[in-house]
Amino acid sequence: MSQCKHKNIVSYYVSFIDASDLWLVMPLLQSGSIVDIINMKYPTGIKNEVILASILKEVLKGLNYFHNEGRIHRDIKAGNVLMDNQANTYISDFGVSAH
Repeated sequence: MSQCKHKNIVSYYVSFIDASDLWLVMPLLQSGSIVDIINMKYPTGIKNEVILASILKEVLKGLNYFHNEGRIHRDIKAGNVLMDNQANTYISDFGVSAH
């Protein structure tokens, strides 16, 4: 995860263990996941194709990076796509990625 460097992939700074807990230090992405955004702002789903296309375009850029690096994510879903306050889109949850 620390080797992934792309504008659409969540950055990873450091990890450490405290007692039996694993902590990962990453940027705070204030808007949360796409699931959070849908639940709060679009309870009946996102109907605007421009919004959907914008999100998907950024996710596909991140996936293209993964594939060019010989990696696969294996768990792309709305809960693993995060946004910051400027609507920048990031792929997260590398627990199931493979190289």
